[in-house]
Amino acid sequence: MDYLEVEAAKQRTGLRLVLTEGVPGPWGEAAKAILHVKGLPFTPVRQVGGDANEALRDWTGFDNAPQAVYEDEPARAGFAEIVLLAERLAPTPPLLPRDPWERARVLGLLHELAGEMGF
Repeated sequence: MDYLEVEAAKQRTGLRLVLTEGVPGPWGEAAKAILHVKGLPFTPVRQVGGDANEALRDWTGFDNAPQAVYEDEPARAGFAEIVLLAERLAPTPPLLPRDPWERARVLGLLHELAGEMGF
C-alpha cells in the first residue's frame, strides 16, 4: 500500500484513511474492512507508530490511527464515528440496523470492543 505523507494528504479531496504504516493493527484492519464492504475508495495516509506524529495532530487534532478524514470535515478517530461516516457516504449495504433499539445495541457492543476502555 502506498501511503501519502500528511502534507500531501491535506491537499487531497475525498476520503483519506490514516493508518499505522507497517503494522496490520486490528483497528486499522477493521476500518479498511468497513470501507471495503461499503465500496468506498480511500487514500491511505501514513501514521508512524510510536512517533509524535506532530503534522498529523496539527491537521486532524489526533496523532493516532485509524482516522477517517472526508473532504474538509473533521477527522473521525473513533470507531462509531468511522462507521457512521461510512453509513452516510454509502448507505448500501447497511452495517447498522434501521431499528433504533437494535442500532443502539450494535453501537454499544462496538463500543465495548473498540471504544475507549473496550477490548
